Amino acid sequence: MKRVLKITFLLLLIVTSFSTEARVTDAQVADYEQAKKAYYDNDYEKALQGFHALLEQNEDSGHILYNLGNVYFKMGKIGAAKWHYEKARLLIPRNADLKINLSLLDSKLIDKIENSFSDYLVATFYFWSSQLTMGELGWVLFIFTIFYWTWCIQKLWRKKRFWTAETFIILIIFIYLTGGYYLKDSLEAYGHYGIVVNPEVDVKASYLEKDEPLFQIHQGTKVRLIDQQDFGEGGRWLRISLPQGQKGWVLSKDIGLL
Repeated sequence: MKRVLKITFLLLLIVTSFSTEARVTDAQVADYEQAKKAYYDNDYEKALQGFHALLEQNEDSGHILYNLGNVYFKMGKIGAAKWHYEKARLLIPRNADLKINLSLLDSKLIDKIENSFSDYLVATFYFWSSQLTMGELGWVLFIFTIFYWTWCIQKLWRKKRFWTAETFIILIIFIYLTGGYYLKDSLEAYGHYGIVVNPEVDVKASYLEKDEPLFQIHQGTKVRLIDQQDFGEGGRWLRISLPQGQKGWVLSKDIGLL
């Protein structure tokens, strides 16, 4: 049992020591420093231009997304800040400054939305998965899957007793990791969730613009996306759901996809 736990812990250490986060290249360092200087000089428009230009060249950089979130936060654009922070969190989940700023921003949101059951499961039973990207967790599962099947094959090959305490523990860990991977994927897959980026958004019963709003949601609120429809001059509509059960339609321009 101790050997199995040591191997599992070693796998986590190996995977998390090799981050797949795309960082700013040497050729972009000067532009990056210029954008940071503009931010510290309170020239937020210039900082936005600089970081957005860098993001176009390196769209998978969590650090650039994090800095954009900081700029929008300083400008009072809570929705845009939350959107960029959440996108950065998918790429640099262990960044301490990002966690602090996200917590501070969440305290300023108007809509106090309860966590969904999936969020509760992740926070309770898979709390460690929030420290890994989907890619890192995928590697952990892949490596452990190889380890699991190697263990089973060598048991059968040597004609030893198969169902031992160690085999059972390894199977439980394998099922646990697999469940964590698919649950995290359901929460982080692109297009499953979004952030309200505009100050106030009307949620309607249908995608007909003449309908009266059912209720309003405000910038920074995280919503689940369950349907979409192209209709009328407004363009694309998204059907959203909140953890409390409320559902309705909003224009896609009001939502930043995660």
